[in-house]
Amino acid sequence: RTFSFGARRPNPVENFAENFETVTRRVMDPIALNEATVTLVSGYSGIVGAGIVSALLSQTRTTVVAVVRLPDGDQQEQERGAPHERLLIVPGIAADGSMDGLPDAIGRAIGGRKISHVVSCFGGRAPGKLLSSMDDGDVLASATRSLPHLRLLKAVTPLVDVGGENHPTWVFITGMLGERCFLPEKLTGMTLSNSLLYGMIVAFRAELSQAVGNAIRVLELRIGSMLHKPRGPGDDQRVGSGHPAMPASMKMKSFSSELVGRLLVDSIEKAGKRGAAGSAADVVRLTDAEFERAQQVYDMQCKR
Repeated sequence: RTFSFGARRPNPVENFAENFETVTRRVMDPIALNEATVTLVSGYSGIVGAGIVSALLSQTRTTVVAVVRLPDGDQQEQERGAPHERLLIVPGIAADGSMDGLPDAIGRAIGGRKISHVVSCFGGRAPGKLLSSMDDGDVLASATRSLPHLRLLKAVTPLVDVGGENHPTWVFITGMLGERCFLPEKLTGMTLSNSLLYGMIVAFRAELSQAVGNAIRVLELRIGSMLHKPRGPGDDQRVGSGHPAMPASMKMKSFSSELVGRLLVDSIEKAGKRGAAGSAADVVRLTDAEFERAQQVYDMQCKR
């Protein structure tokens, strides 16, 4: 292949849409997310977590362990209708956010099986203040937004199938703020919070590299677009201003949270094909272009 100065760099998202046959085969016949695997997901009660669980159940054959707060498990199962045969709802997060009992709760749910993949997804707002007006307490409050990711890491890492043939993956769901700050009067606290989480992910990669090499691949899906909970089929994209940080006159495009799940499935499958030989420093930035490409591919799959 010949390259020239000024040539546009290959866009992996465009390739995602162009290589439609490859993507379809991977979704219909999952490798990393096959029937022998167990995928743990936090944040099932939220918009993003619910979309991820939905995509994992519809596009893969993995068993999904949805970790929820105590004692919300029965309530969430009733709210979401009949339980799926591959969905295990595990109440294991205490009211104060602690996860001391989570390993035992997971063990009871999955028996002697091991966790193949982990999706760490947590929400929560940080103080909306200007940096120059924040005090020590505000900064500490921003920092605590990353604590659930750390608690899950400490509780679940010993349960991961290190060295398993399905190439275990740990996926962090983060936000684009931290790279940039669009509206500092509203989002400075979130910018600080996400920046701390980025550092935590780098530290986790480094520790895993020392302990197990590339046996566990660490991915990050960094969301830079507005999301909504889908109301039903065809609700993949909306245009509106329904976000509290945005002016009412600003018409924001939002995407179905299930698109995050579809992109997550693709990312885990690609990581599984690369296995231990691949780089462990994957950051997938999900912006409008990525979501639109994912929607196009999904529409093509539905028509096929």
